[in-house]
Amino acid sequence: MRCTRFRRLVVLMEVSALSERQRTAFHHHSEHCPLCAQFLTEMRTVQRLVRGQSAALPPAGFQASVMERIRVVKSRGTQQPKA
Repeated sequence: MRCTRFRRLVVLMEVSALSERQRTAFHHHSEHCPLCAQFLTEMRTVQRLVRGQSAALPPAGFQASVMERIRVVKSRGTQQPKA
């Protein structure tokens, strides 16, 4: 397996979407290629960090503000708001 293929398969490996043959080649490559082993470690770290984050919420009143701006623009009959 080449490094470029390995890197494309990392996400599929993490969600258990590889065939047995692909998993075997993936593990073999990661055991013999230090660069890809490091890449895999870094990707797993990023995944853990992302999973640990809560969803970003818009500030209070954001939706109402956007909807008001849309209403104003529509009432002007223009497609783009003036700054």
